[in-house]
Amino acid sequence: MEEDLSLKTIISLCKANVFDILEAGAIGHSGGSLSILETLIALYYKIAKIDAKNPKWEDRDRIILSKAHACEAMYAVLGEKGFFPKEKFKEFLHFNSILQGHAEICTPGVEYSGGSLGQGISFACGLAYSARLKKKDYKVFCILGDGECHEGEVWEAAMFASHYKLDNLYVIVDYNHYCTLGDVDEIMNLKPLEDKWKSFGWETIFEKDGNNIKNMISNIASKDILIRSVTLTSCTHAARSLNLELNYCILDVNMIETEYETYKRIYDYVKNSLKEEDGLEISKKDFTPFINMSDSDFQKIIDSKFLEPNLINHILKQRSL
Repeated sequence: MEEDLSLKTIISLCKANVFDILEAGAIGHSGGSLSILETLIALYYKIAKIDAKNPKWEDRDRIILSKAHACEAMYAVLGEKGFFPKEKFKEFLHFNSILQGHAEICTPGVEYSGGSLGQGISFACGLAYSARLKKKDYKVFCILGDGECHEGEVWEAAMFASHYKLDNLYVIVDYNHYCTLGDVDEIMNLKPLEDKWKSFGWETIFEKDGNNIKNMISNIASKDILIRSVTLTSCTHAARSLNLELNYCILDVNMIETEYETYKRIYDYVKNSLKEEDGLEISKKDFTPFINMSDSDFQKIIDSKFLEPNLINHILKQRSL
């Protein structure tokens, strides 16, 4: 069945999965997840040698999500790929669930239990070196966040991989320019990031549009490391600034007005992607957060001019029912 689906359809389905997962947990990392979604789809659907029916297959390629807080994207793709039933999305962050707030090996298809940033690439180096010792030909793909490139362990691992010529190791840096504390280059300047990796003996590509899946497939398949820039830069900031819940987000009405615009870009991005790519429509329940707000809070939404007049009228009618 999945082979018959276009990449656009798969992307749209996985985007919807991300927000289903966020809804179930009532919290999460939407921006950091959306910025790597196409990368994960490229890996799981077009590049990596994997078998959803046999997740522990000895000769499988290994995909390591070092920025494990963006697990919603990985769960979205794994569920769509068939590693576990999509009904499990409803159990995100629940007690004893296989879907926790950081990717863990209790989830079918997850190779690495993450948490402390900067460690995933060291783990990936170990897997790649182990493959050589065992005379296996599997590849290891590791996804790093740009913020975790502030960690010294990342550069120790980069030096190790270069010294031991681990040509079966591929690293993707999600260079979306934001981390928990703000702009990564203001906190500790990473530029020139491409040159830094080159100086450690890595071949590099700088991909300006990390959400272009065709480019990602081509680039990942051809080089050791891809330092990538994503088109959803503002989403990571929004995921930190806003209280993202219930399908497309519950609004924190105490936000400053400029943040309403950031939220609106996220909402429009998902809405337009679903409609344009697959004819899927946003259901009435996506306005639930606005319908259930107090009158005073909803007045703040109106005053902010965040929503278009036709949507305001639609919600007002729903609120009066």
